[in-house]
Amino acid sequence: MKYPPAAGTAAGVFTQTELLLFMDRLKKLFSKSKSVTITESGDGRFFVVISRSSRFIRKDAEKLIAKFADAGVTSSEIILTVNAPLCSKAKAFLQDKGYTVCK
Repeated sequence: MKYPPAAGTAAGVFTQTELLLFMDRLKKLFSKSKSVTITESGDGRFFVVISRSSRFIRKDAEKLIAKFADAGVTSSEIILTVNAPLCSKAKAFLQDKGYTVCK
């Protein structure tokens, strides 16, 4: 379930309590994965940093988007950073879905 902005705030702007709840939900989503780090960007978005040595391919991108969809996370709330070789098809797939991908 997506956490909506508080009444009286601009769309996409979270209160501090909502940010903490949302951050907690993201961390639970990746709790078993030691290669994923989640931090707050300060503007209501979250950095999801994927650190691994093996290549990040389209199949991995599809699994990642499925996890986000299960948690109710939209692409506008996430900035992905992949610290591994990133397949061009995976990058194009993520960008087509609206995710910001940094290398």
